[in-house]
Amino acid sequence: MFAHHVYFTLQDGSPAERARFLASCRKHLDGHDGLEVFEVGTLADVAAPANVRDFHVGMVMSFRDRAAHDAYVAHPRHQQLSIGKTSASSPSARQVASKAECTLSGCG
Repeated sequence: MFAHHVYFTLQDGSPAERARFLASCRKHLDGHDGLEVFEVGTLADVAAPANVRDFHVGMVMSFRDRAAHDAYVAHPRHQQLSIGKTSASSPSARQVASKAECTLSGCG
C-alpha cells in the first residue's frame, strides 16, 4: 500500500469555494486505477493541542502500490486539478502533501 495525504489552504476559503473544490477533487481524483481509499473533506471542528488547523480541505488516499500512485500523478485527469485548470482550484492554494509506503508491518 502507498499512502498519500494532501492538505489544501485555498485562497478563498469561503463555504461555497470549499464545496466547489471538494466537488472538483471528487471529479478529478477519485476512481483512478489502483486507488483503494479516497476520502476528501473540510476541516473538522475538533480542537486538540496536537491538531493542525491551518487548512481548508484534507484528502487521504491509499494506492495498491507505488506504481499505481505514480500512474495517478501522471494521469491527465489528475493534472487538470493539480495545475489549476478547474474553476474550483485556486492557483495560489497552498498544498502540503505527505506520502508513505506501507507494508503489513506498518508504514515507513
